[in-house]
Amino acid sequence: MQKEDKIVIIRGIIGVIAGVLSFLFLNNEIIAFLMPLIAYIVSIFLFFIYKFDHFGKWDIYGRGVLILFSAWILIFLILYNV
Repeated sequence: MQKEDKIVIIRGIIGVIAGVLSFLFLNNEIIAFLMPLIAYIVSIFLFFIYKFDHFGKWDIYGRGVLILFSAWILIFLILYNV
């Protein structure tokens, strides 16, 4: 598995977790809608903690961001409508 694939998969999983947490914190709208930004920051720290030094700035800050936000909104909307 290539490094780009790992980044996208990790950010997708974090996006799904953020979607579930946003649904659980739906009573507090501010936290619910800040959850994807918090998840993005957590994913950046996750890459720094595991010492992915061979990743470039684009890999750490840019790759998989759309996957994270789309996974968040899809899971959030699915749970909200169920």
